[in-house]
Amino acid sequence: VPWAIAIAGVLIASVISLSAVSLPGSISFVVSIGPIALAMGVPVEPLALLVAVEMLPDLMRTLGNVTMNVAVTSAVDRSVRTPETPAT
Repeated sequence: VPWAIAIAGVLIASVISLSAVSLPGSISFVVSIGPIALAMGVPVEPLALLVAVEMLPDLMRTLGNVTMNVAVTSAVDRSVRTPETPAT
């Protein structure tokens, strides 16, 4: 892969990762991967076939995302928790 194409792919992937919607489903896959494939000159026709097998990796990404959100929320809650005032 020529350097110019690789750099274009990395730049487009960075912008797309910051602006892509983080919902589970095949539409977010196509919206994320399509512009990267176009920037690198890769044909986008096989994306239709990849959507069929994208369910399992998408499920794992969503599971990891939700798990990390819960872990960070719990850690922040424990670090800023104030002592409970006794009930009167």
